[in-house]
Amino acid sequence: MAELIIDKKFMDLGKKFEVADRLAPSKLSKGLDRVGNKIKRGAKDVSPDGKDRNKPSKKKLKNRWSATRTTKDYDGSYVKKIYSRAPHFHLVERGHRVVARRVNIKNSKFGAQRRAKESGGKTFVEGSHFFDRYMDLIEYDVDLDIEEMFDKIFEDIGL
Repeated sequence: MAELIIDKKFMDLGKKFEVADRLAPSKLSKGLDRVGNKIKRGAKDVSPDGKDRNKPSKKKLKNRWSATRTTKDYDGSYVKKIYSRAPHFHLVERGHRVVARRVNIKNSKFGAQRRAKESGGKTFVEGSHFFDRYMDLIEYDVDLDIEEMFDKIFEDIGL
């Protein structure tokens, strides 16, 4: 009779996913949730505070991060979405055009006129790309976390 021998040292990442998915799918999804939540906490740490400190704390960009639970997609892949619920996230991340109306009003304290005055004639504000830089920075750490997750899963199921 043939015996199936699984040696985790010689498996590539795709094969580890297949074996863990077949033998312990709940442990795999919980492990991926842990890794994703770690990324979410890091994204909160690197998010800029903004210039307006008088806003309540729940309205700031750094307090608006959210993540879904890990789900198995129809094609067999696992998906965990990490996103910002802030309506201005895309403006800060990617940049935006300076839009100001009624620039002719002098000494105006209202938003559009103040922004036009503060911009000093700039027509475009470059994005900070803080989330992209953060993801590039932690790519190696995420790979290590996933390897540790697989080691723990294989230890728990006895491989």
